[in-house]
Amino acid sequence: DRGKPNSKKARRIAEEYLGRTLQTGEVVHHMNGDATDNDHSNLLVMTDREHKQLHMALAMEQMEGGDGDE
Repeated sequence: DRGKPNSKKARRIAEEYLGRTLQTGEVVHHMNGDATDNDHSNLLVMTDREHKQLHMALAMEQMEGGDGDE
């Protein structure tokens, strides 16, 4: 994802919304999973470590069925 034109666009939009440059180690997560949806309300700035942990948790949830009704 990093380095692709869309991820650069997401970073730029997040920076403009926050009014600052993203720091080294900060990444932009698309909350709805749609990497083409760069509306600032869909972007979450987090550390790379947090981002990896989030995706790990989402993958685990998906493996378990993830509908939350159990």
